Amino acid sequence: MNDTVSQKRIAGIDLLRVVAVFMVIANHAHPFRELSWSLNEGVNQAASFAVPFFFIVAGYLFASRPLGLGAPGRWARYMRRLLLVFVSWSTVYLLLPLSLTAAQVEELGPWGAYRHYLEGRYDWIMSNRYEFLTQGTSFHLWFLVSLAMAVTLVYVFDRLGIANKVFLVAIPMYLFTIVTRYYVLTPVGIEVGFNTRNGPFVSTLYVALGAALARSSWRPSPRLAWATLGAGLAAQLAEAFFIIEKYGQPSPGPYYIFSTVPFALGFMFVALARPGLGEGTVVARWGLYTLGVYAAHMVMVTLLGRMLPLPPAVSEILVAPLAFLTSLGLAVILARNRFSRRIVI
Repeated sequence: MNDTVSQKRIAGIDLLRVVAVFMVIANHAHPFRELSWSLNEGVNQAASFAVPFFFIVAGYLFASRPLGLGAPGRWARYMRRLLLVFVSWSTVYLLLPLSLTAAQVEELGPWGAYRHYLEGRYDWIMSNRYEFLTQGTSFHLWFLVSLAMAVTLVYVFDRLGIANKVFLVAIPMYLFTIVTRYYVLTPVGIEVGFNTRNGPFVSTLYVALGAALARSSWRPSPRLAWATLGAGLAAQLAEAFFIIEKYGQPSPGPYYIFSTVPFALGFMFVALARPGLGEGTVVARWGLYTLGVYAAHMVMVTLLGRMLPLPPAVSEILVAPLAFLTSLGLAVILARNRFSRRIVI
């Protein structure tokens, strides 16, 4: 989530946000599914830092704006903005019949097939109210709702004058997510009847960490930053593959586990230790459109996955970079209009 008003842009954050959103797209495109399970799962785990990194950045920028978290009207404006983005893109994903097949159109006709699609979406909403409320009409929009909940919790604790006490809530919620998702097949796993990725369970810890970094004068050294990032990646892969090898593959991820915390923090540390990283480059400038790329990318991933006239093993590798570029192009176009600009920047 971008937060650019009255906030000097940090090139390092912008550059790494571009890296993060590309990894999200790569994860959703499954670039090596046809070639190698291990390689595809490695990409999946390597991408796990991305959304937590977005949460950390959002918490950092929200708390580092002039007057801090408690500025009058700050929280309300932020919530209105998130609501606008969430409702707008949920509407897009509701109305776009991405799941329709050529066979359905041929059998029912264009309007009949579209009506059948809308009826199916309505049935899904009625049967999955929790998922609909916490992720809208596309699974990746969970980020927006979870961000709103996390920022609200961090804001409330800050207003009460006990900002750091939010970790007393955030850490148990994160642990609850771990034991109900990636560790669900282990002896400590817990079965629950809802998706604990959605809501405040994952997001609050990372937003709180970002806000704490903003309030602190401490800054990591480049050596510490890169070491944390490297160690976090190694730990993420080791922990994830150990659980899979010993207890079996949980349902499809990505998952946020113990190692994801230093992994995501490592990226934030690099951005803070090297604030000029990528400054003046076109890639860093793309960071302005990260929100739009993230929101739009599932349209492009779906369409490109169907349209590329290539063998699956080849097309899946090409989908991620092509989906990134087309999503970026769409975000740039939408940013030129003063109305649609607010849902991509």
